[in-house]
Amino acid sequence: MNETSMNSQLIETENSKMPNSSLNMLVRAVLMDKKPDEVPILVESVLSKVMEEFENRIANQFELVRFLAMIFFMFGVSLTSMLPL
Repeated sequence: MNETSMNSQLIETENSKMPNSSLNMLVRAVLMDKKPDEVPILVESVLSKVMEEFENRIANQFELVRFLAMIFFMFGVSLTSMLPL
């Protein structure tokens, strides 16, 4: 598959699945001036950063839930009493 057909296929996929996607535009801007052999290294780097950020957010969420559970426990609030009927 040549570069032109790959680009047209990418554009077709973009239009059908992700219209006006800022993430898609960002990825295209980053990859636009890269050589084909640079892309795998760049993708690996970006995915590594995304995974790191995701793990940080999950850890922060866990700490928040743990903190709230401690507060509820200190004040004797039952978590089940907070659920809607």
